[in-house]
Amino acid sequence: MARYFLARHVYFCGRGDVWVFLDLRRDTYWMIRGAQAASFTGWLAAGMVKDRDTPALPDCLRDLLSTDLLTTDEPMGKPIMPTDSEPPTVHLLDEAGEPIKHVRVRELVQFLLACALTTFRLRFRHLERILARCGDRKARRIREPLPVERARELVVSFRRLRRLFPSNYLCLFDSLALLEFLARNGVFPDLVFAVAPDPWSAHCWIQAGEIIFNEGVEESRDFLPIMVV
Repeated sequence: MARYFLARHVYFCGRGDVWVFLDLRRDTYWMIRGAQAASFTGWLAAGMVKDRDTPALPDCLRDLLSTDLLTTDEPMGKPIMPTDSEPPTVHLLDEAGEPIKHVRVRELVQFLLACALTTFRLRFRHLERILARCGDRKARRIREPLPVERARELVVSFRRLRRLFPSNYLCLFDSLALLEFLARNGVFPDLVFAVAPDPWSAHCWIQAGEIIFNEGVEESRDFLPIMVV
């Protein structure tokens, strides 16, 4: 009996009535609903609880194989597990408000560099490569508790400087630029990609544990995390 795996460049999330897949290599989302979603839910549960080959794929889900979201090639795949991420409950700036501080020249230079690099990367590099670099950089760091006060100061500086950079406010650009700015100052949170099925929307933000940096806690609850970098 064939065994099935999630392609390494694919991530997914959802619930019993709807599942959303992110194909990072193609920069494309796929969604299954209704009977297809219910069939996938049952198949997924059966495959996860039984310590044996995954049951045969239902006919209605063969598209997952034909579109390379699933694979039978184990070296090219990973376990079929939905993305799990801690829901944010605190905004980084809520606990004490925005600290009053002057932006340092060094922070200005780092901000402009972070924004310029992000603009270049989004224009000339594939998103999969950009995110792989972010993941590799964070993996090289020793895991330490989030320096909350330092992170708060940096986010405030970024917010104040953002108006100086001539680019539209878009969640992907701003989150990647903020992530780069924070990394250059020794702070390494997660980049969370999330989706809302009804009505459809895709979003991303910066988060560390339960603390969210650049989105409201209430607004984030409308979304299901699909990938964490």
